[in-house]
Amino acid sequence: MAHKEARMAKKDIKKILIVDDDDFLLDVYASRFREAGFEVEVAMNGEEGVEKLRNGFRPDVVSLDVIMPRKSGFEVLAQIQQEQLMRGGIIVMLSNVSDKHDIQKGKRMGAHGYFVKVSHTPSQIVDKIESLLQI
Repeated sequence: MAHKEARMAKKDIKKILIVDDDDFLLDVYASRFREAGFEVEVAMNGEEGVEKLRNGFRPDVVSLDVIMPRKSGFEVLAQIQQEQLMRGGIIVMLSNVSDKHDIQKGKRMGAHGYFVKVSHTPSQIVDKIESLLQI
């Protein structure tokens, strides 16, 4: 809660867009980020995530699952960069896919981090993203 109170005091509320096709995990991560003081938007697939960005939502962080219907996290990452939808923002991959080639691919494509869901608790993910944001 100290992070939230400090951020609220500075009136510097960070925004995150979480793109994941798993309802349960989406709710868990959204709750954890809200508890940490983030403004949270969610999208159930890659296309919906891109549309939220095109429609003017400007998050500080976008979290992308890798395997999703309609558009993979890698496809969304490429599209965000191609259309310049995240100038100055942080993009992380948050997936159950732990293949080192996928991890390297995400980083090579410009993701600021690649976190394997089963290796981190939701609270640890919040901490890692706060660290990337230097808050």
